[in-house]
Amino acid sequence: MKKTLISLLALAAFADAKSYPLPFVGKAWFNFSGGNGTQEYIIIKNTGRTEIGMCGTAGCSPSYQGPFAEYIDVDGNGASYYRFTATQVTMFDSRKQVYRGCNESGIFDDGVRSACRQELTFDYKENRASKKMKIDQSTVDNYAYELLGGRYFTNGAGAKLWDTGDLIKKTNSRGIRIYCLSDMSVCKTEAEVMEYFNQQTR
Repeated sequence: MKKTLISLLALAAFADAKSYPLPFVGKAWFNFSGGNGTQEYIIIKNTGRTEIGMCGTAGCSPSYQGPFAEYIDVDGNGASYYRFTATQVTMFDSRKQVYRGCNESGIFDDGVRSACRQELTFDYKENRASKKMKIDQSTVDNYAYELLGGRYFTNGAGAKLWDTGDLIKKTNSRGIRIYCLSDMSVCKTEAEVMEYFNQQTR
């Protein structure tokens, strides 16, 4: 009876891990607090097994280890949840409402009621070495724009941004996919873009 119960629990855990689509497989970083020693990470395996942790001055330690879910109870007490997409993480309160009170850099500020949402930074070097992760198109686009010499600007938090409308992707008359600035002043082939990407993330 005991062996059967353990088997059923293991099967339920496996089913739960597969119950929600994985946004990616690999490792990514984020920092809601915006300071030093408060960086967090998530590792999602292709089985759905997930680890979330924080890295401080003394090293990294996991705060959650279990199946991936749409809302992950990071601390295990139902006080707050994280929800991950392919590119972002959002913090939710105990009622699973978007937590508000973060500024653009992610630092909590009672005077600012913007949603607590962060862009994920993917550990491409580590992911590529372990062949864990597919490269998302938005990242390729960013490296293509950088290679083309596109114009960047910074927001109030000092984050480096660019106008995605300034990048054109199309197939030329020879059937080759190319990336160009919107004024068509500079173009690069997809092969050239991927070569640059490989150089920068090697």
